[in-house]
Amino acid sequence: MKHLIHAAATCSTNNSLTLFLSSTRLYSIVSVGLDKDHVHVANRELDLPVKIPDILITRIVGSCNGLICLQVNYTNIVIWNPCTGHSKLLPKPSSLLSGFLFFGFGYDSTTDDYKVIRGSRTALSKETVVEVFSLRTNSWWRSRNKDHGHGYVCLNGKGCFFNGALYWVELQWAGGPRPIGSRILSFDLAEEKFQETVSLPYLGKEENCVFAGIGVSRNSLFVYSDPMGSDLRIWVMKEYRVRESWAEPIEIYLDQILPEEVDESFLRPLCILESGEVLLGYNRNILVLYNPKGKTFRSIAIGTQSDVTIYMETLITPATGRGSDV
Repeated sequence: MKHLIHAAATCSTNNSLTLFLSSTRLYSIVSVGLDKDHVHVANRELDLPVKIPDILITRIVGSCNGLICLQVNYTNIVIWNPCTGHSKLLPKPSSLLSGFLFFGFGYDSTTDDYKVIRGSRTALSKETVVEVFSLRTNSWWRSRNKDHGHGYVCLNGKGCFFNGALYWVELQWAGGPRPIGSRILSFDLAEEKFQETVSLPYLGKEENCVFAGIGVSRNSLFVYSDPMGSDLRIWVMKEYRVRESWAEPIEIYLDQILPEEVDESFLRPLCILESGEVLLGYNRNILVLYNPKGKTFRSIAIGTQSDVTIYMETLITPATGRGSDV
């Protein structure tokens, strides 16, 4: 725990990033040192220690306290500490979820436990099913709150972990090809229910702006707009749960960083640095540092990847969620 506290303090004060990348066959840790004029990149390639034959696809479920949760070939879920090399292949849930899936990984401080969330929704029955895996008990169960505190929810993809909960942007539809609105939903890992606890920033005349996603950077939540057909904008919440604390948006002009052939739907802000620069991932294999003040960008040449997350090196072991003896 002392090492974890030290690692968290170091990550928030030094001028560097550690990124965890995954692809079909390659896993790597990339340390990115930043100064005024240069980006220093050190790449370390890894092998996934869990033996899963014929790995075709992986995606990052989440990253928390140095543990990475991966979904491999859709049916295998692995918790891995790349720093120590320890890993754990989770038992398969008793049920096979169908429909649109959402998922996440985080830490429940009330029970000192790491939890994996899998969720499924069916449009016809208007039903949302949530399954929870506990590292402490090494078991899956259906969420004990059958209505999840919020009824039917329409979520997709990976939730971001912050303050004991997982967060998603839920899109709202009215039968057309594009969503008409959005809201922020959180899933509390201790109470195992959804809440609409965070108000979106006030946009004035642009109140109908659709938010495409949510992230965490420097211990703050941020949301970003749908970039399709317009510039990308990012709002940072300086004080948790206080709507008035949303800062003025960071504006990123896409025509300055995106080649014409790049699909804007793959553009995603990853984090916001102390310098104000924004780390962006786009086209699935390119990372860019964008400076909103100078309207300039610096690319990070690190090869191709299918997914990326911010990572902190610790000694927490996937077997128990506690300190390793390494």
